[in-house]
Parts: sequence; structure tokens; C-alpha cells
Amino acid sequence: MKKFKLLSLCLLLTIMGCSKDDDGNNGGDINKTKLVGSWTAFKEIDHTVGEPDEEYTIPEGCSLIIVFTTTEISTQSDDDCDGNIDSISTSGYTLNGNIITDDDQANYTIQSLTANKLVIRADEDADGYTDIYFNRIN
Repeated sequence: MKKFKLLSLCLLLTIMGCSKDDDGNNGGDINKTKLVGSWTAFKEIDHTVGEPDEEYTIPEGCSLIIVFTTTEISTQSDDDCDGNIDSISTSGYTLNGNIITDDDQANYTIQSLTANKLVIRADEDADGYTDIYFNRIN
């Protein structure tokens, strides 16, 4: 069922700097220079209204990498976990406070950003949302 739900973030992103880890930003205004770099997803938590949270750890060999420059988001994903990148996509974006808006006007909320960790909320609607957790690659 979950060719993992990260594909949803990858598809959403397709359509559409540094201090100590404990000096992070939880919501509020995000400094874009802290966001710039490469991030790899390691887990997601699906929050569905009226149901227990579902945590999903990215299996060995699978990957979703997001690269932020000051003007673009690039996603690279290994959807079938064979060690090869299956899709790459790029979109422009803007950052307003902690909201990322891509070229297709899709919004994603940065829940937390530290020097080495990033949490992005995606698929937010009346039924729930998905938090995706990333580690910094560089």
C-alpha cells in the first residue's frame, strides 16, 4: 500500500545554514540559508483524524532526497528500492515564514529545522496530514 507515502511528497514537490542541532526553528520564520542543502528522508508519520498515528521507516536501499537551493527544490527518488534513482524533478519555490510554496501553488509547512534535521508537513487537509523527517546530507 505504501510504495511509501513519501511518493506523495515527491509527487507534490514535483507538481509544484547552520547552528547546533538544539538551536532549531520550530515553526515561525525560517532562515532560507539554513534550508539550503541536501536532505534525505528517514521516516514519516501519518496522522489521520480518528485513527492512531502510523509511523513508517524508510527501508534500506530506498531513498527520497530533496535538494534546496535559494530558488529551487529538486527531488530524487528511488521508488522501487533498487539503489537507482527512478525520478528527478525540479520546481521553483518561495518561503514565507515556515511555508514553502512551489510553482504550482502547493504548500508545505516546515515543522522543525535544525542544522541536521528537517520536518516537513505535507498532505494537510481535514482528514489529517503527514510529517516527513529528513537528515541533512550536506
